[in-house]
Amino acid sequence: MSAADAVPVFLMLLLLWVSVALKIWLKMLRGPGARQQLALVAQHVGEPRKRFVSAFRGATTLLTALGILAVDFQAFPRRYAKAERHGQGLMDAGVGAVVFAGGLVSKAALADAAASRGALRRVLSGLRSAAPLLALGLARLLATRAAGYQQHVGEYGVHWNFFLTAAAVGLLTLAVRVPRRLLLPVGLLVAAAHQAALSLGGLSDWVHSEERGPGWVSLNKEGVASVAGYWAIHLLGAAAGEHLRGSCAAASAGVRARLTVPHKRGGGAGAGGGGGGGGGSGHEGGVGAASQALACNAAYVLWVSAQCGASLAMCLITDAVSTALVGAPPHRTLPLPPGPSGPGGPGAPSSSGSSGGGAAGASGYGAPLLLEAFNRNMLALFLAANLATGAVNLGVDTLSVGHGAARAIVGTYLVAVCLLAVALDALNITLKL
Repeated sequence: MSAADAVPVFLMLLLLWVSVALKIWLKMLRGPGARQQLALVAQHVGEPRKRFVSAFRGATTLLTALGILAVDFQAFPRRYAKAERHGQGLMDAGVGAVVFAGGLVSKAALADAAASRGALRRVLSGLRSAAPLLALGLARLLATRAAGYQQHVGEYGVHWNFFLTAAAVGLLTLAVRVPRRLLLPVGLLVAAAHQAALSLGGLSDWVHSEERGPGWVSLNKEGVASVAGYWAIHLLGAAAGEHLRGSCAAASAGVRARLTVPHKRGGGAGAGGGGGGGGGSGHEGGVGAASQALACNAAYVLWVSAQCGASLAMCLITDAVSTALVGAPPHRTLPLPPGPSGPGGPGAPSSSGSSGGGAAGASGYGAPLLLEAFNRNMLALFLAANLATGAVNLGVDTLSVGHGAARAIVGTYLVAVCLLAVALDALNITLKL
């Protein structure tokens, strides 16, 4: 069943929050300390590490961890579950959002140093980086087979799972050199080429057919056929991260320059507000196209990117308004986490100051503690949530559990995952996967 019912609610919440934020913003501009508040916001937004990106990545991981168990219970509305064939469900956005969030802080996608490497060296480097994710994918397969855990073959295939998709995306990102200025057009081109293969090349008919031959590719046709689409999402996420870095720095410098000229104060503030509003409306234009997450077609790629763009806009507005209201939070100095096993892979923890996720650098501001903790160990916590979900399903018949018991189980599970995230962060542990 489609998640179209959820779209009007999301749009209403987005418009309501933008309206409230603009009202607060305009009220602050007329206050006695308007110049100081604008200067503070400009300095904060111009920081190399973006607090709103950390919040977005952490919230994406937290909500995905919640959804993967909640959907197994009857208490979870079926209209929000993953779509089987056509349309999109709320759960369809989870994996795509994780891949997009990884692209936002992708070091591999933005690395100019890789340009001097040969193709073979890049492929070998990608294979080394993807090895831990490949091992996780194989371990998950063996564990589910040994435990007799139920598996939805129509989602990824017989042997495939998300960790293999993450490994494939990370390998492609390292092996194929894409200049920074071409991330957006190449991402769109990959999505268009993949859509052409689905619509004109017969790939969609093959993926949706009941045929599942003896070959490994045929057994895992859903997972294999979706890799190109997820790579397109990753490239679009990297393009968004690159654009945010440049545009936030330019906006910060522009506001600071205007604040030095008293009579231009109003014009500068208006220009900044207009830019933020334009970004939000542009992303919302892609929502509403029918999507098909099974093969990760072009409509799904654009839908996920639009949802993530709108969510990022909400996080940016919240960050700017909260900074102006209560001031910048205290500095939180943490060591930069090591690069992910697949640099630039979908679950990459952020150590890239330019894109701003992950642990804070010496000049960074910390996101809310819980979101910062999830952001710091994004893929490791996603793996832990998968293991906990499997354990719950092995010990409980989720389909026969009542609504009250389901909420208690999911609530306990969520508290445990959150405690793990906060504990790892408090112990200064960054797990490299």
